[in-house]
Amino acid sequence: MDRALTVTGILLATVGTVINIISLIFVSRTTCQAATFAKKVLYIIIVQHCIDIVACIAYLLSSVGLDEQFPSIFTCRILRTRALFWTAINYRAYINVYGSLWQHVRIIYPFWSTVLNRTEGCLGLFLLATAANILQTLAFTRLSDLSADQSACIPCTPCQTGENAGIYSFLVLYSTIYRFAFPSMAMFASFGYLMQVLSDCDGKVYKKMYKETRKNLFIDTVLFVICLSTHEALFTLNVFASNMEYGLRTAPYEVASLLALGYPVLSPCFSMCLRTTNYTPVLEAVLRPMDYQKLSKLAIMWSKYERQKRKS
Repeated sequence: MDRALTVTGILLATVGTVINIISLIFVSRTTCQAATFAKKVLYIIIVQHCIDIVACIAYLLSSVGLDEQFPSIFTCRILRTRALFWTAINYRAYINVYGSLWQHVRIIYPFWSTVLNRTEGCLGLFLLATAANILQTLAFTRLSDLSADQSACIPCTPCQTGENAGIYSFLVLYSTIYRFAFPSMAMFASFGYLMQVLSDCDGKVYKKMYKETRKNLFIDTVLFVICLSTHEALFTLNVFASNMEYGLRTAPYEVASLLALGYPVLSPCFSMCLRTTNYTPVLEAVLRPMDYQKLSKLAIMWSKYERQKRKS
């Protein structure tokens, strides 16, 4: 069983790397030929594919049986706990959030000067995500401690009820919220609000924008939630479990990790299937000022409606 899961993970990570490279070539070629206003969305897709490649390679390295002394104990421990893989997944989640929020502001409130449109702001968000990423990566220390052989870990008080048990449990819960819950809610809210506004607009451009937004919702949000939900459930249950239930090398956790690996593998597949080879995002099309005004009025009307609904 363990060997079958390991082989499956290696094959899936290899296939995912190849698919992402192929999709990256297509998107890069389209970016070179696209207009200036269409390149921003394509750049975001390129970054997504690059992160997916890193995630697949990191999972591949974690599945290979490395000696504990190679290249060092610290590096080997990072690879064995898949901390590098989950770091890539975290960045993938937040580039998805950035894309959804940026498109939201770009279409509905284009006259706003937001942090999402400035290089300094993007760098600041990246540094903030990196700092939070370091904290959540520490959560895998608990998984590493609980992955030891039970016969060599009796009693298990050092890792389950010791002085660090509380902070490890907190980091696990924090990791789940940071990596999964918050990005999912942010993307659902952003895409949902954008689709509500676009559905009230008449015209072919708006209908096409609505369809593109729905595709982005599926690729960036729905598929993300489907693939990661099982792992996040087991990862959170690890706080309340014994060392043999949801340890790092148990079958349930391995299966959940494989399902999570499915996101960087399936995402480029759906991207190539749902989007054309020469994909030019309509979301970046420059709309007429009257259309901007119409969208802003719709957004204001919708917010007033929501406030009245809450009061009633």
